[in-house]
Amino acid sequence: VCNYMADYILTGEPLCSHEVNPGDVIISEVHYDGWNGTTDPSDHTGTRDPIDNDEFIELYNTTDKIINLSLWTVTNGYDFKVGFTPGTIIYPGQYFSVLDHNLIPHSDGEPQAGTQAFKNADYVVNIPNDPRMPRLNISNSNLHLELRSAKAEIIDQVGDYGPPFAGGRVFTNQTDSTNHSMERIIVNGN
Repeated sequence: VCNYMADYILTGEPLCSHEVNPGDVIISEVHYDGWNGTTDPSDHTGTRDPIDNDEFIELYNTTDKIINLSLWTVTNGYDFKVGFTPGTIIYPGQYFSVLDHNLIPHSDGEPQAGTQAFKNADYVVNIPNDPRMPRLNISNSNLHLELRSAKAEIIDQVGDYGPPFAGGRVFTNQTDSTNHSMERIIVNGN
């Protein structure tokens, strides 16, 4: 049985896990190095850990059908697994962003702390709002992510447990840096 929330305005019934094939939804972009150049002011351990909560995973629906993501997961296979709640859908040809907003309660459309996080998420991982949620914890040195259907089938994966292929922190000098995501280039649906 494929569950979805009936109050969505849908143009047709969403495809269920058993109707989805590998590649129908792909991991299109990963921002794995969440360091934004600042330290966590709430860290009273004396180490002043860097704030590294600006991580995201973006999914893309390559089909012309709505796909039901209920109970699907994104995992790195060992220290995090994000599960999508019942009623989560992705529209045809659309992107779907999963953000790590972890330090303070999340409010839709607002960055969590000034310039320290991204806006307009489709799905938010946020411990203050839901303590059952883990952090994304996307590794900067040995990247591997899997998108699994509700039936635990691998729909897409990124990385080979080695260093990421692209993106990350680029230093402009000894102290200043910028961060870049790793993005899959999609041309004509491929």
